[in-house]
Amino acid sequence: MTDFIQQNYRSDITLADIAASANISKSEASRCFQSCLRVSPVSYLLRYRTEMAAHLLLNSSMTIDAISIECGFGSASYFCRIFRRYAGVTPGAYRKGARNDM
Repeated sequence: MTDFIQQNYRSDITLADIAASANISKSEASRCFQSCLRVSPVSYLLRYRTEMAAHLLLNSSMTIDAISIECGFGSASYFCRIFRRYAGVTPGAYRKGARNDM
């Protein structure tokens, strides 16, 4: 299921899609993630998208809007909210802070 997420994070995927990738029910997928990774499948997906976005923020000149689309977030505002939840700063501040650290 983690491989499925990592290969398809750019797409609009749901818990049902994640579960179907392993031929199990949504509730079983949730139990597996909680048991093994201590997070829900959707939280894992959002964290992975955030990690990929962080990489693009540091290694590309793409706009924040373009990165939000590239990483599967529905909108830039949603991307900024989720990125801040997981990274502790906004995407713009993350990019600027990384440049200041160099």
